This record gives sequence, C-alpha cells and structure tokens, in this order.
Amino acid sequence: MINPTERVLRAIVSLSGNENWEEIKRWIKDSLGQAFLECSTYRPEPTSYPFMSGRTYELKEIINTIERAKEKLEMIHRKK
Repeated sequence: MINPTERVLRAIVSLSGNENWEEIKRWIKDSLGQAFLECSTYRPEPTSYPFMSGRTYELKEIINTIERAKEKLEMIHRKK
C-alpha cells in the first residue's frame, strides 16, 4: 500500500461521523477479522498462506491509516 497523501488524509477526516462511512469502516474491520481467520486456518496446500498473510497485513494497514488519519494530518501541518 502506498502512503496516503495529505489530500487523502483530509478526505478521510472529513468523512468522520458520516453514517455510511462508519458502515464501510465496520465492513473493513470485519474483513480483517475474516482474513485473519482464513490466514490462521490450516490448509493442506500451503501456497495460499502468503497471499492470505499479505491480505491481512494490507487490511490492517488500511484500518490503521483510517483510524490515525487526523493525527497524521496534524503531523504534516506541524512540519510545514
């Protein structure tokens, strides 16, 4: 995942409190939980494990970015 730009962070922050946005965030978090379960479930063919681990990592990064968007935006403004 690429780092979000200031513009992306501002867009995320501006959506805070929007009912539809909150539903999307819940969906992403639920997807992370499901990906974690799938990643940690034993399968006879190990070829899917790297993909599932990567999926879990990416979802976690997205959640972290969303949850910390306001903090990151404030840090950018302090550096200017």
